[in-house]
Amino acid sequence: MHSIAPYAIRCFDRSLKTKKNPGYCDLSNIKGRKLIDVILDFMKQHTSNYTRYTANEQVYRFSEIMSDSENIYCWIEIGDYGTENDIIDIDTGEISFKKIQNNALINKFYLHFHIPSNKTTGLMFVHNYKYGGAKSLFEAEFKGFFNQLMHLNLQIFPFSHKKAIEAWHNASVKAIRVIGYEQSKASSDPVDALNKLSNGNEIELLIKPPRNGVLGQLSDFLNKGDKYQLIQDISPDTSGITAEVEMNGTKRTFSVYSPRGSGRASYEIELDPNVKIEKNMPEFESIKSWVSSLCDDFKTMIF
Repeated sequence: MHSIAPYAIRCFDRSLKTKKNPGYCDLSNIKGRKLIDVILDFMKQHTSNYTRYTANEQVYRFSEIMSDSENIYCWIEIGDYGTENDIIDIDTGEISFKKIQNNALINKFYLHFHIPSNKTTGLMFVHNYKYGGAKSLFEAEFKGFFNQLMHLNLQIFPFSHKKAIEAWHNASVKAIRVIGYEQSKASSDPVDALNKLSNGNEIELLIKPPRNGVLGQLSDFLNKGDKYQLIQDISPDTSGITAEVEMNGTKRTFSVYSPRGSGRASYEIELDPNVKIEKNMPEFESIKSWVSSLCDDFKTMIF
């Protein structure tokens, strides 16, 4: 499952703090530097060779970097090293390659930054799929670079859940998707048959209303009430629950539950079905275009 998690970026300068000023820097003038230029400088230092992030035994570099006056779009390529594995041909079961400790299997994640002029808050959109994303590595490496250069602390944090999707609170819920559902305590012929049929694969349940109907509003599943409680009751038996919503002809899929300890953001937005997927990865221009449109949902909420 491919999704996008939104984060906010701010820079605090204690010397700016007064009774009327909370102390956050204008991102287009942090000690005379633009934050977007600092991010680009950092990326350009890590494009040719892979850099080791020893804390997590990972390597990384940036590729296909594109930018304009307020935005950066790129891939971050990340690989794990330190363990030996066999890479097999899944059709034959034969070993195709023996991965040793100094080898790293590289995965690509899309990063998208919106750093507006004369604002104190910017946006970062991070691509997630399978078992993780790029936020932790980027945050650790870039914040160190930024602090050493500017002698200030950068803050990167999940964009406020309720505020970020306030415009979508009244959107109609067209489906609830329950991912990785397990009823391990229940036993019956149909349940046993379903477990055998899944053969260890992940089970998904799709709950849809009658034709042209809705299951309620998105806010019903986020604010305390009967539907919110139902999500909380079923969530321990799942690996995630999403709500597919529609408003004015536009569709979004929000995560309304991610398991604790999964390292995921407070919520994520699944990629639109129109985003082109090639070899199980989003095509760069396609995801760039979609996240740019997604960014428009958030621009009015930054200051």
